[in-house]
Amino acid sequence: MLFFATLNYLIRFVKWHYYLHGLNIYIPLKVSILVFFSGFSMTITPAKSGEMIKPYLLQRFGLPMSRTAPIVIVERLTDFLGMGILVIIGAAAFVSGIIPTLILIVILIVLLIALQYEPVSMKCLDIICRFPIVEKYRETLHSLHASTRQLTTGIPLGIGTVLSVISWFFECLCLFTAVIGTGNQITLLDSVFIYAFSSISGILAMLPGGLGATEGIMILLLVGQGIPAADATAATLLCRAATLWFAVVIGICALFFYTKMVKKGEGQD
Repeated sequence: MLFFATLNYLIRFVKWHYYLHGLNIYIPLKVSILVFFSGFSMTITPAKSGEMIKPYLLQRFGLPMSRTAPIVIVERLTDFLGMGILVIIGAAAFVSGIIPTLILIVILIVLLIALQYEPVSMKCLDIICRFPIVEKYRETLHSLHASTRQLTTGIPLGIGTVLSVISWFFECLCLFTAVIGTGNQITLLDSVFIYAFSSISGILAMLPGGLGATEGIMILLLVGQGIPAADATAATLLCRAATLWFAVVIGICALFFYTKMVKKGEGQD
């Protein structure tokens, strides 16, 4: 499970580094690695919003958050699209799960089209900037919009979504391995659906790390597949340990080494 989870993280790093280059941001590989994995230290936040620590850390290299924050936003968008695709792929045994997932994907696609259609997106920005409290951030918002729009064009969006499908599939394999490890049987498609659908539900619940919601739905779906409740609970907790808490530990370690690097004045070449 830890092996599959690690593959997920490495592929997601490739996506992060690709998006940096997509915005013509070139930083040392060591810095990129430490900043990316430092974001995992904030995994236990609603919808992983704490991963905005990555643009914050990049400020030290003369990169304003308005330029790099869109990368985190697009990472989350492609993660949603990737997991949605996995839900659809694995939904053969869970037809009822297709409908809410399709609704979510349609909403995301509409938002992406609106973002790419400049008259609509600029009109929305103008409306938002009419509020006095937002007006002073007009230039920052336009910079955010420009970078986000650049990363959600056809090729970058397609590459990011494909990488997300591949990376999250490996985490689905963590659940498959956990269930098999408890002495029960489950199909790979069932594992893909259960993990992806539970993860999406946990994110939408806006709970820190999806705690409670993700586990509860995962257990219910596993029990629905004829797996004893005790084994379903054990498999779920094992899977979450490998896919959630393992990431937090990696993130804390990466943040520690990033801090040491900064104190030594490294990484600015």
